[in-house]
Amino acid sequence: MNIDEAQQKLKDGVACSDKEDFDGAVAIFSQILNEASDLSAESKAQVYIQRGRCHWEMARWNHAARDFDSARTLLPNNPDANWTLCLLYLQQGKFTKAWPYADWRWKTPKFDSPRLKTSKPQWTKVSEAKRVFVWSEQGIGDQVLHLSMLHNIQRLSEKVTLMADARLFPVLKRSFPDVELVAQNERVKGFDAQIPLGSIGSQFIHSLD
Repeated sequence: MNIDEAQQKLKDGVACSDKEDFDGAVAIFSQILNEASDLSAESKAQVYIQRGRCHWEMARWNHAARDFDSARTLLPNNPDANWTLCLLYLQQGKFTKAWPYADWRWKTPKFDSPRLKTSKPQWTKVSEAKRVFVWSEQGIGDQVLHLSMLHNIQRLSEKVTLMADARLFPVLKRSFPDVELVAQNERVKGFDAQIPLGSIGSQFIHSLD
């Protein structure tokens, strides 16, 4: 199979995946990997990622993880492979395996939340910072999910300032009366350390228990 044929096969496989014919897509991607020996590392990694996502959709977790790992072996700094592996491990409850890959979300174009521009260090549970700024990322549902862990930071600091979607302010004022709330477009000063909402879990959740 030459390069042009492999590229067309890749499109065919993606089309099958889009139609939720995941087994058909896996067969096509496997054919590419078996027969297209001249593929570049970038192209081969993309085929592994596509096949891994199909296995993931079919709940074949181990097959999916192997494909994402194969993509990472070819391209260790591929954001999609690393971030998708994180999501796969999170879904399985394998938190200690997932968290090391979590920051790759900032480098993948599929993750469009803006990152805070600051020189302040990221907060950890062993931090001595007294004033912590927690800032929102992702959609409103994800914010609610991660905010369920905010009390952990409150116990370890003197002041918490939270940037969140203003639509959540009424419930946040009732749930966290001691937290200073700021809207997502405000400028914030006066904090010693900061942490994005999606990173709180890495500090506190290491098992399903």
